[in-house]
Amino acid sequence: ASKREDDQVTSAADSAAARAADDGSARRRAQVGLLFVAIVLMAVATMLVSILFPAVGDTGWFSYSSVRSTGPFFWTLLTLAAAHIVVAAVAGALAALLLVPERGWRWATAGAALGITGAGFYALGVGGWAMVYYFAAHSPALDAPTATAFIESVNADAFRVFAAPVTGALAIGLGTFLMAVGLWRAG
Repeated sequence: ASKREDDQVTSAADSAAARAADDGSARRRAQVGLLFVAIVLMAVATMLVSILFPAVGDTGWFSYSSVRSTGPFFWTLLTLAAAHIVVAAVAGALAALLLVPERGWRWATAGAALGITGAGFYALGVGGWAMVYYFAAHSPALDAPTATAFIESVNADAFRVFAAPVTGALAIGLGTFLMAVGLWRAG
């Protein structure tokens, strides 16, 4: 009877271990599948932002009239572009970390951290850009000449307008390079 009880306990333990392995495998496939969907959607979003980006004014910058005529679209597009870069950077970093189990993990981890931090700066800058132009051109507190002067003063300070997104883009680029080194080292 003792042998039969031992076999039953062993069989139950083996069955539980098999179910746990199946659950873990299904969970991992679902996680990887969701990352894949996020990465594909963000690639499509990047293409759409590039195609739909509004035309700038005569000076090569957005002007009061160009922002006023496309205000809600401009704000929506830039806000979605800011959110999109965060989702894309996080999904790409998670995918890289999943693909680098041992060798190369330090490179991939450093790249993921740098890329995600850069995405935060990029989103901050692009989202701020969207808000400044939108509210300057659509605030009932500003008349057209005042709004025009405000937008021109913002455009005259390109460093502050683009410091955060350019810093973020550079950090994302360096982070992507570091993740690629980690992936290469992992084979």
